[in-house]
Amino acid sequence: MYTRNGDAGLTTINRNKVKKSTDIISTVGTIDTTLTYICDAKRFLCKNINNPSTLVTDLDVLIKLFYKMGSIISGYIPYNHNDFDVKFLEKRINEYMLELPELKNFILPCQSETSAVLDKCRVHVRSLELVLWKYTEDNQIENEYEDMLIYINRLSSYFFTISRLSLKYEGYTEIYLKDIS
Repeated sequence: MYTRNGDAGLTTINRNKVKKSTDIISTVGTIDTTLTYICDAKRFLCKNINNPSTLVTDLDVLIKLFYKMGSIISGYIPYNHNDFDVKFLEKRINEYMLELPELKNFILPCQSETSAVLDKCRVHVRSLELVLWKYTEDNQIENEYEDMLIYINRLSSYFFTISRLSLKYEGYTEIYLKDIS
């Protein structure tokens, strides 16, 4: 399907024509890009890890949440603070950290395809966080979206943690940057 509006640098969001260069389009686009990386990560988990059920369930929740987040920013649905459960995310990070050795140095995340894709998720979540902060500050709504902003901040830690966990599940030993000469 095409409308030809994009040929002139316009698009429609919530029944309004807007320039593609606006912050809202950049924000929704970054949400969408990050979502595709999360979908890719789910595929890699299912392919490369034996019984990744909890991780896949987590990612299924995130996929739905990212669709919802795009709809919230676009103005299609109202913001609900309960959608962004920071405490649950912290609990999940803490549970996964118990399975991992204590982190004393920076590690190379790209030893396996799965950990590399999960690390890409972390990086895209960090980019999304910056775009979301700019969008909410420019529109003076950062207080209204505080739970979402905190959740996205914590989400990069989540992806870092499950990237490490995937290495363990796939039988890799973490390589610390201090070990590289």
